[in-house]
Amino acid sequence: MKRILIVDDAATMRMYFRNILEGAGYLVNEAVNGIEAMEKSLQEPFDLYIVDVNMPNPSLPKKNREIVKPGGFRRLWSLLILRS
Repeated sequence: MKRILIVDDAATMRMYFRNILEGAGYLVNEAVNGIEAMEKSLQEPFDLYIVDVNMPNPSLPKKNREIVKPGGFRRLWSLLILRS
């Protein structure tokens, strides 16, 4: 089963995507900022990252070099970036 990480500081957006994706049969995990997303990606790989680009502590676009370097996200297959 495909694993998806939703990265957004807005709880309502995380809940919105979680409900849709779990209803479609995906395994969903959440992170509230870029730091938590990096920590979770080091613990387990995800097939898709859904990311809000407008969030604090730090937002992923500011850390994009860390995402793809060794020790960052292990398998970056797909990245969907949202702005709400």
